[in-house]
Amino acid sequence: MRIFVLILAALLSFSSFADDRTDKIRALMEAQGHLAAFQQQIAAEKDGYRAQAEQMIEQAGKGMNLDKSCQAKFKSAIDEFVASAHPDWKAEDLVNVWASYYAPHFTNEELDQLLAFYKAPLGRKTVVAGREAMEQYIAHFQKEAMPNVEKATGTFMQRLQTIQADGSCTK
Repeated sequence: MRIFVLILAALLSFSSFADDRTDKIRALMEAQGHLAAFQQQIAAEKDGYRAQAEQMIEQAGKGMNLDKSCQAKFKSAIDEFVASAHPDWKAEDLVNVWASYYAPHFTNEELDQLLAFYKAPLGRKTVVAGREAMEQYIAHFQKEAMPNVEKATGTFMQRLQTIQADGSCTK
């Protein structure tokens, strides 16, 4: 009986320890701005799936005069595609997965120190500066890449027109 009680006490304290670490990781993710960034990424992915589906329907429907009923069916198909293409992840799922990869690198004391830093004025300033710098950084490279993308798109479209014009791909 004593052994059972000791094992039960150990299991309960381990569970409490794990919950405490997960709570610390969640608080750290929020303080670092990761949780909000991950949630924004999920929303952006859903928007991307929607844009992809709308583009596919636009291509498929070129030259077709679709009535309102058919347009509604296409919209419903897009909604179903977006819902099924992306898992419905919750904040807790993100925290648990991040904790499994991130937490092993830190002791509880180190997690406490990180939390104290990110909750302090300099830590909050670091998060805001990092977010703003990342937006500018991404915009910079998107702008830098645009001439190359435009040139490649033009070349690709010309290639498609050449393939289509040679008649070897028609039925």
